[in-house]
Amino acid sequence: MELEKKLIYFPQVDIIIVIYNSEQYLKGLLEGLNALSYPNDKYRVIFVDNSSQDASLNIIENFEKRFSYTIIRNNENYGFAKANNIGIKNSNAPFIALLNADTVPYKEWLSVLAIKMLHDEKIGICESKQVPLELDKYYDANTFETSWCSGGGCLIRKSALDGVGLFDENYFMYYEDVDLSWRMWLHGWKCIYVPDSVYTHFGSGREINKENISPLLQFYFTRNSLLITYIYGALFDVILLVITLISNFIYQCAKQKRLQPLYLFVKIWLSFFRLIFPAIKKRSSIKGLPYNQWVDVKKKECGYKKGRYYVGKEAPDYSVPISAIYKAFLALITRKRSIGQIVNYWLYKRSKFDSETVNYKPIRLGIFASFNCNLSCDMCLTHSKKIKNNPYKYQGSKEMDFETFKKIIKKFPHTTLLSFIGNGEPLLCKDLFKMMEYGHRHKMSISLFTNGVLIDKFAEKIVSSPIDEINISVNAHNRKNYSKITGISELTFDKIVNNVESLVKERNIKKLKLTISLSFIITHNNYKEIPEIIQFSENLGVDCISLNNIIPSDVPGLKKEEAALNNRTEIIDYLKNLKVQSGKMRVTLPNLLDGNLNNRLCRDFYTSMSIDGDGNIGGCERIMLNTTNNGKFWDKDVFNNEHFRELRRIFTQNTMSLPDACQYCYNNTTLVGGEL
Repeated sequence: MELEKKLIYFPQVDIIIVIYNSEQYLKGLLEGLNALSYPNDKYRVIFVDNSSQDASLNIIENFEKRFSYTIIRNNENYGFAKANNIGIKNSNAPFIALLNADTVPYKEWLSVLAIKMLHDEKIGICESKQVPLELDKYYDANTFETSWCSGGGCLIRKSALDGVGLFDENYFMYYEDVDLSWRMWLHGWKCIYVPDSVYTHFGSGREINKENISPLLQFYFTRNSLLITYIYGALFDVILLVITLISNFIYQCAKQKRLQPLYLFVKIWLSFFRLIFPAIKKRSSIKGLPYNQWVDVKKKECGYKKGRYYVGKEAPDYSVPISAIYKAFLALITRKRSIGQIVNYWLYKRSKFDSETVNYKPIRLGIFASFNCNLSCDMCLTHSKKIKNNPYKYQGSKEMDFETFKKIIKKFPHTTLLSFIGNGEPLLCKDLFKMMEYGHRHKMSISLFTNGVLIDKFAEKIVSSPIDEINISVNAHNRKNYSKITGISELTFDKIVNNVESLVKERNIKKLKLTISLSFIITHNNYKEIPEIIQFSENLGVDCISLNNIIPSDVPGLKKEEAALNNRTEIIDYLKNLKVQSGKMRVTLPNLLDGNLNNRLCRDFYTSMSIDGDGNIGGCERIMLNTTNNGKFWDKDVFNNEHFRELRRIFTQNTMSLPDACQYCYNNTTLVGGEL
């Protein structure tokens, strides 16, 4: 059935588009508006021009349009908020659609939004999906409720605006859509994400995250973050933001070796204080219910919280978190990180992860310490005797030695995370603890991934080493399941459990800050045993557990259709409604395969580099393990070599075919688990 036939009737819609020197985008925008499946006589486009100085208006007037339109000419640039309000005031339609000028709507963009709006009278605003880069927000997997809707492409119920009010013109641009959405929430209207309504957005907020952000954009983005945090935030939110902003501008002055950022900082605060009285009035109108309280209530009502099975996520939010600079300065003061590591991490956090190359070095190094392994688990992509046809199988290498490792650290001194990982058992590497100590001296956090069998043999070295976290692959919570999943003897499970108990006891006696984690494999055959797994882990006294979806293979019982957790409603509902109290132990739920074979969500190759004993490098540590011909760690600018650029092209440009392995990887899905 065509989408249009699902509509009871076609309501009149006015599409408001704010124009300001937008000539380079208008041809694609107008073609997209012409191609809309919505009846031409049921929508009108209101172009609100903010005194453009280019050929924008000529392009609009001379383009052959299939729709009716109105042009409103402003005498000056009123900004996004006020210009949209002018358009809304000139509309008599029951529904208002907003589109940015640098967009191209898909054919069904408006029809899908109208369907959603007409089927629920409580929806005040619904937003579309942006491509190629989506905003990272919270979404409920069933109701698609979200905490705020982007004004870049959305549909608004006019009657909702009558009670809520129009955009707050004090924002000028940035955060005005967040503010409107939060007022919608406070007045009882729903904010809904509609992923089937799609538009291409050429901006997608990238300009805010670039290193060369213009002073004008930085001014409005920073000032408005202050404004909205003051209006809706708790006192702690405001204090933390102020500390962060001060630290940020001090950092910018030091980096640029000039006082220009300080002048901008003063200008921002002067502008903020000029708006303080209307902000106070607005804050008081919220009746003392701060954002961080009421949005938490809403999240509980619609069944979602941070990282808990939300959808619509095209790319994670890699903007700098509020406390990032504060933590960086704390790390520098306590000598936990070097200046070079902090700067490198800062550049990483400011990246939007949408280009082939990066201007920082890998944040994390995954060291393939040993190809040898004392086990041969059925589901292991490297050592399984049952997996016969794996084109991505790790080819093996010599054991990592101390001299090679020192060269790696010399090459990447600004790395902050050092993980000694699988494709073999790291504890079999004779130089392992010497390498850990060396990495620790270079202010790197150390983690170790092990199958746990040899812990008793190296217990004294482990508790005496600078390891920050040890992750033990227990895989199951009882002997039967362990043997079923791994194909290894039940006696091995007993040994691993005993080793974990002993390690926890020794850690506690010595009062070490060693984090002990367990990982388990969860399939659609055992996901209802999660409460038992949690109880089992708490009894062992570990700090956190990770419940991982299985990586499918051709082994009977471990195939995708037989074992992998997918988007079945009963699985999602069960995991979302888990009420298990895990005490102080952190529990990370599994990601679910969402059925989309063309997701482009993985960003590991922007963060990590794996290195083996032969110096081979790789950008994937889950499935695509073969590092042959990927390059060597000593190559010039290796983190931007062809291997990494190709991976980034595949996942950001959507023009290259997705590797088969990535189609069924739990790290490439919209259904993200997160902490219980």
